[in-house]
Amino acid sequence: MLKLSFAPKMARLALAWLLAAVLVATSNGQVSNIAMSGITMPAGFTTGSSGPTQMVVTFQVAANQAGAADVKIEITASQPIFAAGGTALTHTTDYIVASSGAGNPTSSSGSVVSTTVIDLLVSGGQLDQGPATTTVTLKAASFAANLPPTPNDITLSIKVKNAGGDLEASSTSATLFRVIAAPTVSAPSTAQDGSAPAGTLQVSFKLPIPVNSGTAISITASSAIFTNAQTLTTATLAGVPFGTQKDTTSTSVISLTAAVNGAVGEAVAVTVDNAALANPMPSAGPVTFTIASGGSTFVSAATGFTITAAGGVAASDPVTIFKGRKTKFWLPINMLLPLLETPDLTVFASTFQGPEPDQQWFGRFVVALPNGAKLADITVNERLGLNTTRTRHSSHDKFSQLCVKLDGSTEPIDMTRHSLRSVQGSTVKIGVGSKRFDPPRLHGSPLVEFVHIESPSASFLIHASHAGTEFPDDLSLQAKYAHLDWMSFDLVGVDSFSGILPELWGIQPLSDQVAQMKIPPSQIRGVGQICQQE
Repeated sequence: MLKLSFAPKMARLALAWLLAAVLVATSNGQVSNIAMSGITMPAGFTTGSSGPTQMVVTFQVAANQAGAADVKIEITASQPIFAAGGTALTHTTDYIVASSGAGNPTSSSGSVVSTTVIDLLVSGGQLDQGPATTTVTLKAASFAANLPPTPNDITLSIKVKNAGGDLEASSTSATLFRVIAAPTVSAPSTAQDGSAPAGTLQVSFKLPIPVNSGTAISITASSAIFTNAQTLTTATLAGVPFGTQKDTTSTSVISLTAAVNGAVGEAVAVTVDNAALANPMPSAGPVTFTIASGGSTFVSAATGFTITAAGGVAASDPVTIFKGRKTKFWLPINMLLPLLETPDLTVFASTFQGPEPDQQWFGRFVVALPNGAKLADITVNERLGLNTTRTRHSSHDKFSQLCVKLDGSTEPIDMTRHSLRSVQGSTVKIGVGSKRFDPPRLHGSPLVEFVHIESPSASFLIHASHAGTEFPDDLSLQAKYAHLDWMSFDLVGVDSFSGILPELWGIQPLSDQVAQMKIPPSQIRGVGQICQQE
């Protein structure tokens, strides 16, 4: 009888099923049947995850094997799950050889021959023949710190041998488990905090162990991304229906019950319909997935997708959109004010007046470090307003749409070739360049020039745009009122932000000054700054 059990690094996880193999006694031709059961698996099967800290191998020999004959037990794994070759193992501390019979075997030495082979020398007593059992316990020192990096089956074979050759050996190897790749996660096409998700969520993985019909499998997300009743979740195994969903009230766990047996290595695909996803999505940040069945964790906290910050867009009018709510506001004309303050940087902005009292656009952005050091000063290139075709004839080596000054310089930079550099003494990076945009943001060129600012707390882009929304039928006015747009890609830790935008978003208390910015200038006289909810 061959019996194997594992203890995970963090906790023992119980899983039992029956496997079969055969042990052949080559010395006398006798055959002993081996049954494997009561296997406790590692707490994770994905490539590179932590392996077992203990493995117990229980087997029977067909004939008494005396330790005085320098009997050696050789354990071979099909994949490199053992420690580095040459690692010496000490009896009792690193491994134990014991018998259920009266033979009382003793071991004088053990070693890891290679990452797939361990040899244990039995120097005294004997391995008693069946029905007595021999038990070998391998402890933490025997194992590699992590499972192999390549997905594959892990099988095990046993030999009992001496200097003259094999005394007994298993005729077949028993498959213990499969090391699987991290799950494949197809995130919703739109996953932004405070907004409705678009599309479905798909999680695909391979079974590291056999799963019987009726077995429960849970998929646990690190955030509350599900609804209370995920009735539209489906699962398939190798392309056929795999299971039904159990009722649950959790917003972070989907529980499935297998309707068919699943073999080691078979692929399971789980699709969560859009109606089963939380609306709105929770706070921005990475979402990880843990997949488990019974007491075994198949996948532990594997990265799935990232929920991005839905807010942070300050358009041209000026308008800001945060968590699906659009707010229009007005700034004092030609006055540079702190639009957004984060732990890493401050974004200042000013506007210029349009032909009507309530028309204004962003004309200048200044990005500075918390200590006041100016990183970038961005305005619209004056040539944009001269005519609608000027940009077509401009050199691609010079800015024609923007005027960009960096590091406190009073001179604008010339080159628009793509570049990204770190700001010394800070965590901020600045990139400049141009790219094709369809439809074009400006007349006369399909290219859009931009400045990209990136820091741990905020990532955003500033570019020029014509006033097509306000003057759809007048190209000259569109060019005359060309302006800047500010668009954020990622905002992290918005609760710590301050400035005009966080007050408009409702993150910070609304001050009297910012409240005035919510009122159209045409509705008040003598005070020019305001805004309304749309």
